[in-house]
Amino acid sequence: MVTLREIVEDPKSRSGKRVRLKAKILGRKGCDKIESYMVTRSDVTVSDGTACVYSDPITFELRGKTVEAERTVEVRDNKAHLSRPKILRVIEGERRYVRT
Repeated sequence: MVTLREIVEDPKSRSGKRVRLKAKILGRKGCDKIESYMVTRSDVTVSDGTACVYSDPITFELRGKTVEAERTVEVRDNKAHLSRPKILRVIEGERRYVRT
C-alpha cells in the first residue's frame, strides 16, 4: 500500500502502474490544496491525510467513506491523476445490520 504523498512527490515512478491505497472519498471540492489535475467535471478528490488528489468518478454512495482501492496512476505535467478505481473494501461507513 502506498500513500498519496508518495505518489505526489514522484508521480513518474508510478506512471501507468496500479497502486493500492486507503483514502477517503471527498467529492469534487473536498480539499484546500489539491495536488493533481482534473480530467472531467465528474472527478472526485480523495485524501489519505498525507495529500489530496483527483480520481476518476466513484459511485456516489461511497462519497464521505474511507475505502481501500486499487487505481492506475496517470501523469500529466508531472502531476498525478488516479484512474480506473477498483474498490476492494469499505473501511469506514460500512452498513452494519443489527438483529432486533
